[in-house]
Amino acid sequence: MKLLVGLGNPGPEYARTRHNLGFLLTELLAERDARSLDPGRPPAPSAAAALFEPAKTFRPDRCRLGPPSPDRSSPDPLPAEPAGRSSAGQGAGAAPTLSGFSWRRLREPDLLLVRPERFMNRSGEPLAPLLRSLGWSSGEPAPILVAYDDLDLPVGALRLRAQGGHGGHNGMRSILSSLGTDRFPRLRIGIGRGGTDAARHVLEEFDPAEWTEIQISLQEAAEAVLAWAGGLDFDLCMTRFHSRWTQGR
Repeated sequence: MKLLVGLGNPGPEYARTRHNLGFLLTELLAERDARSLDPGRPPAPSAAAALFEPAKTFRPDRCRLGPPSPDRSSPDPLPAEPAGRSSAGQGAGAAPTLSGFSWRRLREPDLLLVRPERFMNRSGEPLAPLLRSLGWSSGEPAPILVAYDDLDLPVGALRLRAQGGHGGHNGMRSILSSLGTDRFPRLRIGIGRGGTDAARHVLEEFDPAEWTEIQISLQEAAEAVLAWAGGLDFDLCMTRFHSRWTQGR
């Protein structure tokens, strides 16, 4: 199983703002998954957020990081924890206490969609406990792909990157601080600068022309995520999709 973390601000007032592109990508993938399970389901992007479960329902013992198991129809068990330590670091046998995110698990490919349900500058807080519950240790490369908006890219432009700094993005700054590592891949989706007031710009909704461009970009971003989740090496993923995205523009 692999993890896609989409960044955004919780609440309907932020649902279609530029800062919520990570959320919008997870909603697109969740809606696709729901339609694959129920082909008669009509598209309902406005209700996509309802396709996610709260953190309290998440079962780490039914998940395993890494390549999919041969039997995709049954949940993957977690590897055994070292003696004397629980997956959440709370003592042997203690169940991890998880909160602050919503989730949906896709089966084909095996991908966990995660949305931090904190405001952007606290996005990292729920991620470290979640990853530790899955067997990750602080400071190790994090087994996630983070999707978020980027002021420094033109509207709709897409870039994959294997690791790096936060680039001034408050959500990424929080994640780097919480995880103690910058060694995890990310997918940046351009929103342009749109003037000098960046704080105002990211919290505004897209204008109609931008929204049309963003819809196309989200579809392209979803294809890249699914290829990576399906087993394509991340470096090959960058090569394939950067070439495609550059030619498309």
